[in-house]
Amino acid sequence: MAAVGTLQFDVVIARLAAEYNVDAYLEPLPYAGARWVTGSDAALAAVRWPLQVLVTQDRHGAQVILFTSKWEMSHCTETHPEIEFHETAPDANRIKA
Repeated sequence: MAAVGTLQFDVVIARLAAEYNVDAYLEPLPYAGARWVTGSDAALAAVRWPLQVLVTQDRHGAQVILFTSKWEMSHCTETHPEIEFHETAPDANRIKA
């Protein structure tokens, strides 16, 4: 589930309890931003990501980096010009309607 703010999550939790008698809770993650990354295999393999980031993949196999702060994300973007950092999934990974 995605939401713009914590209030939307609170509404879902309340509705689950009221309508389905289900107890739910949130476990927030420490990430402040995400970027899809593309570049040569050699460039991506050579990056030494900060210890706090989570290197993962989306459901299409594209590499996604989760950053714990906007500063961390900005710093990585500036120090690795050989890699492209995308705010959204590269076009090849977008869902086709």
